[in-house]
Amino acid sequence: MLKNNMIKFVSLRLKLLVGFTVLFSVVFAGAFYWFYTYATASALKRVEEDLVNTLHGAAAGVDGDALRVLYTEGVCAGGSEGGCYPDDPRYWQQVAWLARVHAVEPRAEPYTYIRGEKPKELIFITSAGAVRRPPFGAKFLQHYIANNPEPNYQGLLTTTLEPAYTDAFGRWVSGYTPIYDSQGNVVAAMGIDFHADYVDEVQAGILNSMVLAFSITYGALFGLVYLASNAFSEPIVRLTRAADQIGEGAYEQGLNGLAASRAQAVFPDEISRLAEVLRGMVHKIYSLYQAERDARQIAETLHQANLALTRNLDLETVLQTLLDHLACLVPYDSANVMLLEPGDPARVTDRALRGYEQWVAPQAIRPYTTDIRAFASLSRLFERRASVLIPDTREFPGWVDVESGRHVRCWLGVPLVVRDKIIGLYSLDKTIPGFFTEEHKRLAEALAVPAAIAIENAQLFEEVHSGRERLRQLAQQVVKAQEDERQRVARELHDEAGQALVALQLSLQSLSAELPPGDSASSQRLQKAVDLIGATMGRIRLLAHDLRPPALDAVGLHGVLDDYCYNYGEHTQLNIDYAGVDVPGLPAEVSIGLYRFVQEALANVAKHARAASVRVELRDEAQAVILSVEDDGRGFDQPDGRPTTLPGNGIGLIGMRERIEALGGRLEIISNPGQGTRLIAHIPRP
Repeated sequence: MLKNNMIKFVSLRLKLLVGFTVLFSVVFAGAFYWFYTYATASALKRVEEDLVNTLHGAAAGVDGDALRVLYTEGVCAGGSEGGCYPDDPRYWQQVAWLARVHAVEPRAEPYTYIRGEKPKELIFITSAGAVRRPPFGAKFLQHYIANNPEPNYQGLLTTTLEPAYTDAFGRWVSGYTPIYDSQGNVVAAMGIDFHADYVDEVQAGILNSMVLAFSITYGALFGLVYLASNAFSEPIVRLTRAADQIGEGAYEQGLNGLAASRAQAVFPDEISRLAEVLRGMVHKIYSLYQAERDARQIAETLHQANLALTRNLDLETVLQTLLDHLACLVPYDSANVMLLEPGDPARVTDRALRGYEQWVAPQAIRPYTTDIRAFASLSRLFERRASVLIPDTREFPGWVDVESGRHVRCWLGVPLVVRDKIIGLYSLDKTIPGFFTEEHKRLAEALAVPAAIAIENAQLFEEVHSGRERLRQLAQQVVKAQEDERQRVARELHDEAGQALVALQLSLQSLSAELPPGDSASSQRLQKAVDLIGATMGRIRLLAHDLRPPALDAVGLHGVLDDYCYNYGEHTQLNIDYAGVDVPGLPAEVSIGLYRFVQEALANVAKHARAASVRVELRDEAQAVILSVEDDGRGFDQPDGRPTTLPGNGIGLIGMRERIEALGGRLEIISNPGQGTRLIAHIPRP
């Protein structure tokens, strides 16, 4: 019913204008289409007649016997199916005739062809384009596979025309006709691609003429229709305008419009009803629009908040993100997030603050640890495990005024609950009493669950990170203790055991010198003992060097690695190529850690890699010290990118990785079966 009433008041002027315009447009379009089609067909027919005449004349001028001799005896160098422009004068005699045809009729592009042996194949013989500079078109004996060769094949039997077509060079009409020899036999076919741009010119002329005629006629008709429709529809237009003004709330203007319309017609009931319907409709639509827009905005905010909260594991970032998205849902003057103290369920600490700088000096804004039992608002929240809304703090029994919260007149607290356990809360403050509503409370609670989960995850991550850091520090202490003990043992071996063995060796040598000249057996036994002591001293020196190379403090990491690689290569028959530079200012724990890394890496190469050569390289870069060990051995597979042990028995890469990470660096492992292994230690510059 409402739709029908509104249709009665659609502008009559618009109906008349649209009706006559559509009618005229349809009539004119029909006339234009008929004339356009007729003129195009006539122009195309004329072009086809010219094509047929040119086609017959060109075919009649070809010497069929000579043409057959040409394509049966003529050859191209190399026998390529791509064709050529031969030196045969018979070819150019044929081409000269086609060129004369083109000169007489420039729209024609003539050529001759025969049917090939392959399916859909054509073999071109001559083309008028051969005499152009540069030449173009089909070459002599050029083989061509056509998409639709039927018209070309039909042209070997009778005169055949193809429908007009358009390509990058313009509009064309193609025709084909047989070429006969002196005996009346078909030897080939004449083909002509005929420019049909004349059809486009005719069409363009029609368009230009018709557009001008249509514009003049349409303008005049539109003016007449407008004047007539204006005279007939003016009273109804005034009534409709008044109804629109009333529906928009401009009641005074609408009533003036109704008064002006009353002189010609009186429709008080219809106008009043239309105004009421429009007013009710606009109000309902606007209300629905507001509700839908608010719901969409809230849903989008919640979605973005969920993404932002779950994207980060840093507790400070999570808390600030929570306050950011709360501000999008509920306007507040200040807000904070309080979390329970570990091991003390009766105390909470401020972990994030927002907006207090407007009422409190910056130096006074700091986290406080609060006893929940001292604040009635917090006690109620934790006891009920539900949100608490205080419309006016001055009327709330037990409200405690603190220095940083004296501006608070309206307070809203929301608990953070994870697995039925409260881990904290967030509160929103407003200086206006009664500002927060139940709707604000509902919106604030919408973030409680994802925020609580994100906070718990961040706390767990902090605990894991702290545990790892403590473990790393412990590992550093263990390694330092080991190195200190190794240094002590190496010093004792070198100083005490070494000195004792030297004294023993000298004593045995002195005793040997005191033996009678004829006692060769005793002399030989003493000499073996002296040699054994010398070998033992060598092994002790090597053991002391492995425990803690004394040169590490004297000449640095570069010199020690150079010496170690040379000696290890001599001992294991490995071809070890060392390249490095001095690294000044390297801490002692880093130097010994990298030295142990090379020891372990070379030991694993010797035991497991089956390598022939190894390259060790020490580089000092701006941001890091880089030490790499690369072998050409059998390598190993890394299905997850982080192998834990080497093939066979060995200390494993995990030990090397932990040693490097304990120094604050990282270990990069590159290996594939049969392609060797490369270990790269990156240690940040101190």
